[in-house]
Amino acid sequence: MSEQIAPDFSNQAVHPFISRKAFFIILAATIVVSALITRFIYQNAIGNSQVANGSTVAQSETQTQLTIQTGSITPKDILCDVIFFREKDFKLIKPLLFADAPAQSDELKPLNDLLSSKIQELERANILTKATVYYKEINTTRWTVVNGYHRYHPGSMLKIATMICIFKMMEKDPTFKEKQIFLSSNLPLGVSVHPPHPLRAGQSYSVRQLLQAMIEFSDNDATGLLFKEVNQADYAGLFTDLGIEVPEIYGWDYTITASDYARFYRVLYNASYLNRASSEMALTLLTQTTFKNGMVKNFPANVIVAHKFGERMTEVKSLQFHDAGIVYVGNRPYVAVFMTEGMNIDVLPDAIAQLSSICYDYAIAQK
Repeated sequence: MSEQIAPDFSNQAVHPFISRKAFFIILAATIVVSALITRFIYQNAIGNSQVANGSTVAQSETQTQLTIQTGSITPKDILCDVIFFREKDFKLIKPLLFADAPAQSDELKPLNDLLSSKIQELERANILTKATVYYKEINTTRWTVVNGYHRYHPGSMLKIATMICIFKMMEKDPTFKEKQIFLSSNLPLGVSVHPPHPLRAGQSYSVRQLLQAMIEFSDNDATGLLFKEVNQADYAGLFTDLGIEVPEIYGWDYTITASDYARFYRVLYNASYLNRASSEMALTLLTQTTFKNGMVKNFPANVIVAHKFGERMTEVKSLQFHDAGIVYVGNRPYVAVFMTEGMNIDVLPDAIAQLSSICYDYAIAQK
């Protein structure tokens, strides 16, 4: 009987042009490359959005400028490259407030380039010392930001937080809106934009009247009276729910990013913090603000904008002026936040107007 010799498959071809050894080398290399790509995608999707114990997390501008409070999100809240922000005041439910893409949209890069160029032009002209623009298509996950790492003193822009808390109180007690509050004396103005119809000391005003004065006219006396009515735990809870650093009561040095500030408008638009009727009334008040020299200056008269401005002097004597809101452009509404700093506050609103025109023209062109 002839000896049977076992065949040698160690280098037998598995393809007309590739040996078995070469095949396994190619297969191993493919696995390694796939693993590296998977790791890169995972790190960019959630690696920069991990929650830090007791601290905030700020990603690079090429990713996102989210400020995430401890407990705001967990890796389980990130799905399909979307970060979900949920209210946490309940035991069995976590109502969705809003959602964010973790990275800036490539589709909005042309807008980002236009805004960056204009800011640099205004800085060279010594009109601005720094500026940030945040732009978000409110019905999509697309957003972009220029100089998103800058922080600013919000000034009167925080009146929107007081307003939300007051509306929350009126939801619990509808009669609260007619409560009469006495104004004993007027606060020093200390602002460049004066309310057209200031409150008079020695008179009483209803909560409803004070809301109108605070939002439409940016009246500081009305704000002071309403803020004293707000439960401070509820006020802090609003910021915590939105993943925003909580300000100290009457804190002078509080700062915020443009992307964080936009969240107040987003929960009003989504009616996800207040009920639908309250959200509608709040945004209606914001459409009636009498200040027209900032982001709405160059808009056609028929464009609806719910917005609020703010101003502050900084510790180094430079001045900050901001304007932010929702612009209702057809079926593509967007939220925009303009935060600026310079040495002459008189020219800052016009700088915002120029930046706002770029955003508006871009949105119109996309319709």
